[in-house]
Amino acid sequence: MQATIAEHYGFSPEVFSLNEAEFTSAVDGNPYAEFEGKFVHFYFCKNDINLVTDKLTKYLADSEQYTIKGNVFYLYAPDGIGRSKLIANIESCLGQTATGRNLNTINKLGIMLNNLAN
Repeated sequence: MQATIAEHYGFSPEVFSLNEAEFTSAVDGNPYAEFEGKFVHFYFCKNDINLVTDKLTKYLADSEQYTIKGNVFYLYAPDGIGRSKLIANIESCLGQTATGRNLNTINKLGIMLNNLAN
């Protein structure tokens, strides 16, 4: 997929995908499921996360909470992520590229995945 993007669009982004079991595990592992979906964010990484703690501490707001499980960084940001210093620096804190989705999107993807299975 990376080569196809490079060929057609002239750049080569980091590309990875999750299989159904990995996606389901990430959803099941969400420690912030009780909160409103727009305030809960999943950041998926290709590899297990080796957090750069000093950077995270520098950028984490008092209202933000996080949990790491394997290659998923879960963030509860009750003030939103629009002005979050952590999100502006998330990849340097995680030590790798990441792609983020909020819980509303994760839930929609779960429905789509379930519909494909049936």
